[in-house]
Amino acid sequence: MNYIYLIFTILFSMALEHYEMKYRIVSVKRFPELQQDLDQLFDGNKLSTNSVYRSYIDPKKFTVPETFSNAKSVIILAKATRIAFINFHYYGQVHNLLLPSPYYDDGSKIEDIEDYIFNEIFHSSRSESLYKIERTKNLFLKTLAVRSGLAKYGRNNISYVTEFGSFFDLYSFFTDFIPSKYDWSERKLMDLCESCTICTNLCPTKAIRNNEFVIDVERCLSLYNEVKGDFPPDFPTHIHHALMGCIKCQYSCPANKNAITNTRQLEPITEEETQMVLEGRRNDALVHSLCMKLKMFPFEYYDRYLPVLRRNLSVLIK
Repeated sequence: MNYIYLIFTILFSMALEHYEMKYRIVSVKRFPELQQDLDQLFDGNKLSTNSVYRSYIDPKKFTVPETFSNAKSVIILAKATRIAFINFHYYGQVHNLLLPSPYYDDGSKIEDIEDYIFNEIFHSSRSESLYKIERTKNLFLKTLAVRSGLAKYGRNNISYVTEFGSFFDLYSFFTDFIPSKYDWSERKLMDLCESCTICTNLCPTKAIRNNEFVIDVERCLSLYNEVKGDFPPDFPTHIHHALMGCIKCQYSCPANKNAITNTRQLEPITEEETQMVLEGRRNDALVHSLCMKLKMFPFEYYDRYLPVLRRNLSVLIK
């Protein structure tokens, strides 16, 4: 027994107690089928031509990179995340605003995810492993997660992982590791969705369709509040409920019954910091403080994100 490795593994496991992880492994031989899933959406004109949306999905291709031509598998991992709330102080009032997990840095490090692969999947330390990994760049991870059996689709076209609900981050890595059995699944809708229309009824912009699996992306609030610009004129102000993104279809979803309660409270934003954002000003000391609390973007990106943050904050607390 390698006692040094045993001790390292114990310490590593303790360090990862705040990480809830699940994974599956898919053979790269399945890539033609995965690509066909995407091509059917493109060829069937199921996907919006919105330029912002297409900038997200057009680069996605299921191909093995030249830098790892002998890759045999792709590991897809889901890490549970938590919704955050932040108190913004403004003219003597406190506004506790929602910030969904994809939009803030929860402190996860890619090195920790990689160490999880070596220790929990390869059962060896990074330095002693016989296998290599390389993080993927342009795979469509939601499709991969569902096809691997790691996740299932909801009626809202969002993927769900057992116990995590819809609140998780996806990571994937190419590897030359060959498991004893590969994972594979048909595309499946959650059983809960068969007779449930909660998300369809709650969507504030009616982006979720009853008769079509792919949502009407151009009616999705998240498409607009993530980038600069005006909101569509027929979007009433009362539908805004998060500092970024939209989780109306997820908040009351039965599959999120437990996951929705797993939240965290970020450090409060002072009156001075709130006013700086709403007035479009810049004070380096306040910007540093604000960025540390929001965990949304680094100090040097403040000017880039200010128009979006200012607009979204304005409709929420003014």
